[in-house]
Amino acid sequence: MTGLLAQITKGSRVLVEGVLVADKLSGHPKIFTNKAGVADAAYEIAADNIVLISHPLPKEKPFISNLMKTDYDIDYDEDNYDEEE
Repeated sequence: MTGLLAQITKGSRVLVEGVLVADKLSGHPKIFTNKAGVADAAYEIAADNIVLISHPLPKEKPFISNLMKTDYDIDYDEDNYDEEE
């Protein structure tokens, strides 16, 4: 499984088979404080099998309009624009 773990990156889709591990004292999910300072809960998974379903999709380039005023060579000053010219 070591080879598989090297192939998994952030955004990969994986199938994990195993057992949920509850908090040993309470038998419920483990309670913790997240980065935002809010109480949160989660189970851990004791994995028996991990299957790589797909690699992450490449990030799409952001849409940039070819009509943006920053695309023009001349300076565009909205206050001095006259529609009748």
